[in-house]
Amino acid sequence: MGRGIRGITKDLYESHGRDFQKKCYSWLKFLYPELLDAKDLGEIDKEGVDLYLFNSDRKNYEKAFQCKGFEKVFENSQLEQCIKSIKKFSKADVYAEEYYLVINVQLRGDYAGKILTELNQLVENKNAGKVFLLNSNSFVSFYNKQLKKLILHKITESNKKFYDDYTSIMEQKFYYENVPYVEKDKTSKTPLEFILNSLNTSNEQKTISDINKGDGKYIFIVSEFGFGKTTTLLELYHRCINNKLIPIYIPATILSNSAFSGTSTITREIFKILFDDIESEESDKIIRFSSESMTSLLQNESNIVLMFDGLDEHLQFYKMEGLRTLFNSTSGFKTTCIFSFRKSFWEERYEDFNLALAKNKIKQDYIYLVEWGHDEISDYIELFLSKNIERFSTIQLSRLNNLRQLISNNLYSEYYGDIPKRPLFLEMILRDVVSGDIKKRNISELYLSYFLEKFDRDILGQFEKFAPQRETPSLGIGALKTILLEIHEAVALSCIKNETLVHPDESIDAIIENMFHERDIRHNMTQLGLLNDIAKFLSISVLTPVSKRGYMNMKLKFVHKSFMEFFIARAICKELLKEVNDDVFHIHYLYSITKYSYPSSIMNFFDSCLENEIKEYGIESVKKIIERKAKNISKKPSPIYTYVIQRFNIKWEPKSPLVGFEDLPF
Repeated sequence: MGRGIRGITKDLYESHGRDFQKKCYSWLKFLYPELLDAKDLGEIDKEGVDLYLFNSDRKNYEKAFQCKGFEKVFENSQLEQCIKSIKKFSKADVYAEEYYLVINVQLRGDYAGKILTELNQLVENKNAGKVFLLNSNSFVSFYNKQLKKLILHKITESNKKFYDDYTSIMEQKFYYENVPYVEKDKTSKTPLEFILNSLNTSNEQKTISDINKGDGKYIFIVSEFGFGKTTTLLELYHRCINNKLIPIYIPATILSNSAFSGTSTITREIFKILFDDIESEESDKIIRFSSESMTSLLQNESNIVLMFDGLDEHLQFYKMEGLRTLFNSTSGFKTTCIFSFRKSFWEERYEDFNLALAKNKIKQDYIYLVEWGHDEISDYIELFLSKNIERFSTIQLSRLNNLRQLISNNLYSEYYGDIPKRPLFLEMILRDVVSGDIKKRNISELYLSYFLEKFDRDILGQFEKFAPQRETPSLGIGALKTILLEIHEAVALSCIKNETLVHPDESIDAIIENMFHERDIRHNMTQLGLLNDIAKFLSISVLTPVSKRGYMNMKLKFVHKSFMEFFIARAICKELLKEVNDDVFHIHYLYSITKYSYPSSIMNFFDSCLENEIKEYGIESVKKIIERKAKNISKKPSPIYTYVIQRFNIKWEPKSPLVGFEDLPF
């Protein structure tokens, strides 16, 4: 028996009278949010009912609870009180689908039989559909059973939210099946089929025939970014439901650093993610008890699939000990655990993974999503056309057909290099072509084009939804677009400075408010119905709230890690090329964001951002700005400066620092 179960049993047993009723109400309210307390409403047990839940007609009860908390052992006087309440309910002109008599003490002798006789009379007289007699112990059993149902419901609700948020922001309307992957040095297609087979599916029908009893299993999904790890897991979520499995999808970024100190802490963390809006006087006890219930589910239910998406997005797993605690914490589960992460993360920490898994005897499968070939690219474009043929105009369809011809003739590299070989980028290219003619694009241009095209479409949708009778405002839309870009840059840089991929700073609301005040756009915000609803404003971005909590204390994350990397690179490039002459604050700030050795994924975006600046302003103009700023460097250049100095072949020698720069280590 866990601490949570012992706690609730002791809690109920030691409560008496009205206090016992309040304890029952607090616990039951968590299960049934619409539960009402008769005394709080001034009814004072007038129908032999303390707590009740109305059914659909709002006259009768779906559930009715009579709570009896006695200070002494149960004797004749206590029996009379129970029977009196039951008879009071039988005389009331109401009906309960379920009627519960909850008592805090154990019943001895034939007391239980006498009470059950009276309760069964309610059924015979059609006062109730079912009746239940619960003491402290049986109440806990009842509560645990109902809690498991609620947890399963919350899992479905949470999965749907993650799925809807991702597919809405990333605008995914369909899933492409024939994704190439490698498993045990063999190249195949349809990774979902492999995963489903790994979960003991029928290969032909893709339905679960049986889940073997025994230990759980680990499945690792590895790829470079943009190859569809998250898309695969979210599609798997649907397939699991169709196959009578219970998926739990968890982005690794939203887990706290303390989540993996043991099995109980990880289940507690999962529970808090599912029930992040819990409000109760007994919340700590409820969380403890409920976490034990979830632990029991994961340790005993083999039809649960636990999906941790993006281990490389959580700093805890960049340490071997972090990986070890993760695998130790989940090794006792009977569920299948699926982990996704980037290939670079896997390669850099290959030894850490081996050490962390050394004593773990759970069966492990690995699949590697790989770049797409000509056939996959062509097939995807065909599917994209077929799914959108009624949405697009004749001109848009003509553009897409031109792109299809370009792909068929294997000439796309002239415009996009090898960018289309990643499905995320291919999707962006398609949407870019829909909005305009085929043109040469680098990776940063694709991301910016995707973001701006999404903004233009979504901001119009917001206006049509919230202010359909008014003329669409034009003045201020450009400012809104600029603000949204700046918010993304600020959040991205803050993530790096706080060494996290989730924006933890409660001042995000202040950042946005300041931006609003700096520009005269509040009228347009009001027109669009966005002014006082930051969540609504962010719904036209690629940021998403981590939890369901409101405007204040909101935590944000990028819907895809690559968007964070793009906005970091974009912000650094902007600051590096900003026309500021020896401004102390600017130089200090510039150093604070260029001092890191950024991974190649960010540097690829940074390089393409520089390329775009060169296209617009010319290489000599860009070089002059960098040369001028490089003169402020007195010691060893930071990694970003080293990169641009080498790229532009800038001559640089250590010099005495300017006034105000003496304390900088570059």
